[in-house]
Amino acid sequence: MKQQTKTHFLIRSLFVAFLVAMSLTSYAQEADSDSTVNVIGWFCKHDTIVYSQREQVFAGMGNDTTMVSDITRRYHIAVIDSTAKGFLMEYCPLSIEFSDSTGSENEIKLFMARRLQGVVIRFSTDEMGSVKQIENYKEVRDAVYSKCDSMVNEIYAANPLLYGKISKPDMLKTIHKRLEDTYGSKQRLLEKMDALALLFSNHGRYFELGEHESNDGDTQSYVVVKRGKDEADDETATDDDYQIANRVQVSQSGGKATDIMIITKYFSDGWPRYVYFSNEESQSQHFQISFIEIEWESRAWE
Repeated sequence: MKQQTKTHFLIRSLFVAFLVAMSLTSYAQEADSDSTVNVIGWFCKHDTIVYSQREQVFAGMGNDTTMVSDITRRYHIAVIDSTAKGFLMEYCPLSIEFSDSTGSENEIKLFMARRLQGVVIRFSTDEMGSVKQIENYKEVRDAVYSKCDSMVNEIYAANPLLYGKISKPDMLKTIHKRLEDTYGSKQRLLEKMDALALLFSNHGRYFELGEHESNDGDTQSYVVVKRGKDEADDETATDDDYQIANRVQVSQSGGKATDIMIITKYFSDGWPRYVYFSNEESQSQHFQISFIEIEWESRAWE
């Protein structure tokens, strides 16, 4: 899999800004199919697709660069129900790996993440395939807290000396506070699920074929839309596949700059087959670069 990176705290705010800029070149009305691409999910009940997602974050100053994190996830997304108003779908985590888990912080994150593998998130979309909301939020939240409490109990049972360093109630309080950042509300959980944001962000939008550029003050946006399969695609690609590449560059006061790139390739029925996301945030000599790369592994449909 190609290299990629991710900056967790930037995705939420920057992705919103990205979509605003991207809307300058998207269309919300019917258009000539020969000159536009309409991103619609022609999903069917029981459709299932497995994705592999690698996330990396690098930070640095000048010529010095340090890897902050490197995480690989596998999960599947399945259509549970299909109606005229939209789709009910499930996100099911399959595995998670940290490339370097020698640090105590990464060990805790990895341990917690593996305990949460059985927690399935159910979400709904509109008729185009654009994500609307989490449908089983309370169930997910209760399961996460229960599993983490059980994990802490096991840790203290196996390591009694921990009581001399931090009490179990204080440890639980610390972990619950950390969990609140992701599971504190239905909307917060949805915002933290960058996989859904990247896979389904274009659904319900119309794009003109070709290359387009716009400049709005300190923000420049570029969109490249193509129909058909790439030369590098394998036998699963068809001439009805398409891809959308978006780039947004923002210059702010104080020398701060942001450069976001998202490339999404789709099967002809609207299922994403590949997503590349990069974000570079720089100011003076300091910078942080994030990459996410999502690739489909297998799919099943009736």
